[in-house]
Order: sequence, then C-alpha cells, then structure tokens
Amino acid sequence: MDKKENKKIILICPSIGDELNILDYLKKSVNFNFRFILSPHPTFKKNIIKKYLHELRDKCYIEVHDDVSTFDLISISDLVICGSSIVAYEALFLNGKSIKIINSEDPPILDLRDKLPSVTSSKKLKKILNSDSFPKTNSTTIKRIKRNYFYRLDNKAYLRFWNFVKSQNL
Repeated sequence: MDKKENKKIILICPSIGDELNILDYLKKSVNFNFRFILSPHPTFKKNIIKKYLHELRDKCYIEVHDDVSTFDLISISDLVICGSSIVAYEALFLNGKSIKIINSEDPPILDLRDKLPSVTSSKKLKKILNSDSFPKTNSTTIKRIKRNYFYRLDNKAYLRFWNFVKSQNL
C-alpha cells in the first residue's frame, strides 16, 4: 500500500463507543478531495465498515484494507482521525498529525490536557480538511506526551502497581 494518487490520505480509526460521533462529524465534513481509509477497532470491524460505507457513500470514497494493519496505514497517512483511540498517540509519534474528535456531551476518555489537536464540531473538522495543511503537533509537545503518558515502557508496570498496593496497607 502506498500513495498511488496525489490526494492526501486520511485514516479514520473509530474505537469502541466513539464510532457514531466520528461518523456524524464525517457526514458533515468530508468530500471527494481526499483518499479516506477506514480502520476501525477489530472488535466490531464488520458492522462499522458496513455502516460507514453506507452512510458516506455519496460524500467521499472510503477504502478498507483488511490485509494491512492500522500501524502500517498510519505510516502512509497524512492525517489520522480518532476519537478515544490510542491510535491518535501512535500517529502523533510516527507522523505528527492526528486529530481527536470530542463530543462535549460525553465524558472524555483520553486526557484533554495532552494538547493533541482536537475538534468539537463538524464545522471545525471541515475547516481543517479544507485547509492547505493539517495541524502538526510540535516536537516539544510530543516529547511531553511521551514523558507524561508513556514514560516507562519496561514491562514492569505490574510490579509498580503491586508495590503501590502494598505500600497502602490495605
């Protein structure tokens, strides 16, 4: 899979519980100027693909690649759109361009202080999609996110957890 066309590639990664919010935003924002690729959470992939293809059929082209991982799709994407998926961070670390869709009526699942670009309306998403370039998170923010949210990837979190529990004298 590569960038065959000259169109920018936008990867859409709905997760469990945010798929309808993302779809609602996309219905009001997307157009045929982009190459959209859908890579939903594997738990409900078949139903989501069917719904998205049906709902967006007259608004944009959507591709689905069952034989390509989301991680591989991130590497060819110009922008990744997520809701509560951790894929937003993965995209940030790989290409620096991801957007979180946030519905202000739902409690946030990810930390809103992480400074990831986010949109709270379909108008804002449409404005971003119609701009010449997508928002890129600066390297300082990326380093801060790694430090604050992924500071110890050493497979010893369980030890720290149990040590904490023991220290609480429960």
